[in-house]
Amino acid sequence: MTKAAAQPAPTARVIPWLAVVILPLLLFGAVAGFDFVHYDDDYYVYENANVMAGLSAASLRWAFAGAHYGNYNPLTWLSHLLDATLFGAAPAGHHLHNLALHIANSALVLALARRVLPAGAALFVAASFAVHPQHVESVAWVSDRKDLLAALWALAAVAMHGRWAARRRGVDYAATLGCFAAAMLSKPTVAPLPVLLLLLDVWPLQRWQPRAHRQNARLMLEKVPMLLVAVPLLLWASTAQRELGALVSDGALPWPYRLANAVVGVATYAGKLLWPSGLAVHYPHPGSRVDAALLTAAAAALLGISVAAWRLRRSLPLLAVGWFGYLLLIAPVAGLVQLGSSARADRFVYLPLLLLLLAVAAVAVRLLEGAAARTQLALAGAAVAGQVLVSATILPAWRDTEALMRRACAVTEHNALAHTDLGMALERRGDRAGAEAEYQKALQIEPMDARANNKLGNACMARGDSKAAVAYYQRSVQTDPSELGVLANLSIAQELSGDLPGAEATLTALLDRQPTDRAARLRLANVLLQQKRLEPAYGNLTVLLDADPGDAEALDSLGNLEYLQGHLPAAARAWQRALAAAKERGSPALAQKIAGKLGQLRGAGEGK
Repeated sequence: MTKAAAQPAPTARVIPWLAVVILPLLLFGAVAGFDFVHYDDDYYVYENANVMAGLSAASLRWAFAGAHYGNYNPLTWLSHLLDATLFGAAPAGHHLHNLALHIANSALVLALARRVLPAGAALFVAASFAVHPQHVESVAWVSDRKDLLAALWALAAVAMHGRWAARRRGVDYAATLGCFAAAMLSKPTVAPLPVLLLLLDVWPLQRWQPRAHRQNARLMLEKVPMLLVAVPLLLWASTAQRELGALVSDGALPWPYRLANAVVGVATYAGKLLWPSGLAVHYPHPGSRVDAALLTAAAAALLGISVAAWRLRRSLPLLAVGWFGYLLLIAPVAGLVQLGSSARADRFVYLPLLLLLLAVAAVAVRLLEGAAARTQLALAGAAVAGQVLVSATILPAWRDTEALMRRACAVTEHNALAHTDLGMALERRGDRAGAEAEYQKALQIEPMDARANNKLGNACMARGDSKAAVAYYQRSVQTDPSELGVLANLSIAQELSGDLPGAEATLTALLDRQPTDRAARLRLANVLLQQKRLEPAYGNLTVLLDADPGDAEALDSLGNLEYLQGHLPAAARAWQRALAAAKERGSPALAQKIAGKLGQLRGAGEGK
């Protein structure tokens, strides 16, 4: 009788694991049919020649050799290289890799949550982690592989730390350190994890004792090797971001505005856990526009929850661990160090959300202690079902760039970046009028937006309005002088609009920063020729021909220079060399133009 009654137990134990696999698989399985988005996926995957070359000795050296796109995350690059080897440029495999990592993370969450919560509450935490709307971005966006990987290794480090605390075996400590290092090499923002492990030593591991100073010192010392891993990687990441130009200076955004945005952001993430509305790929930073009422409410909420968590730390320790752990993990991405133009990003809360879920579950377990099991199940089921419905509403926006940016424009305000990216998506599919309208909307929000100004400059050039293009390009360069391509665009517009001195100055500035730019030097020589400034034009042509004696365009310009000086035999010789080079290098249009010049000389008898 006893044995018969015990038979269902194995099935009951399997159901939670099936749930955390099946739920995200059903919800996010549609990503297999999604495209890449032209929002970092181009840099990270399909337009990255190093990645698309696949796994090789050379690509491994590239992944580990240095920072790329402002981050040092070689393990993330290895995962993209593996995808490129297995799936090439087909997006389905890349998306399913993200989904597989998320399912693995959800299973790890269930395993860890069961150590500190009743089985039903642990399943609720894992299921919420698996389907929560704030996780849609990390799962559906191939470029956020780094958050998924970093979370996988961080969760493994927490599990290994628990084994180390229980068994005190060196292999477990080494595994903890190795998993933490792997997490850091996936995304360095997991750097606070050693402090979180110290928090876990207090509870639930209960290794930290108030008066055991020597024991507590040992606990801190065992985290030192992790800090020795974290600090250099953080410094390297910071240097890489600075070199990329992603770090916003104190002059551009003073610290009081950063602090205000950080307070609102940290509170907003927590609020979106319970009410996940208005989620988008990009939330524009308010800059100096501080909503005093919102800031006050956010600060009061954070302070109130912190005080409550501290006072309840003995009677409700999971609330304290969850809440203060959340604050700890969100700190590196809260915005005190501002990267780019985002106020916050849902991907930043991928791992910190787990700590919030644990805190919420701790409170829910306490509040529902006396409730019937059926009531508890109904409430948990309704909460998870609500999350699934919201996530299912958001997910289709990630099918392509246009849908993604249309949602961002619809659910946020003052989003110049989203309007510009939407315009670029429309332009790629041939809707130039729609694209220009979106660029204009971006400029209504941010008149100095570099990308929108550049795109409108291109549109004016396509219509033949070079004077209007000059104004757009100049604003773009003023905002972002680092974009050398826009400088080149400006010089072309200036030349076509008749501003030859302006074109000369722009090309000179471009060559100061990129002396090997052949096209810019050739155009500078031609601009100088148009101004009859023959000596500096000859100097630039000499530089080109020293580098490549068979440069057909430079030889053609040299012929023009000799012709302007009346050196007709020398002009003929230069054009003859240019004609031969053009034919040799497969430039029929240039060859035809040069042949016409030689024909005019011969016809007039001037080349004899």
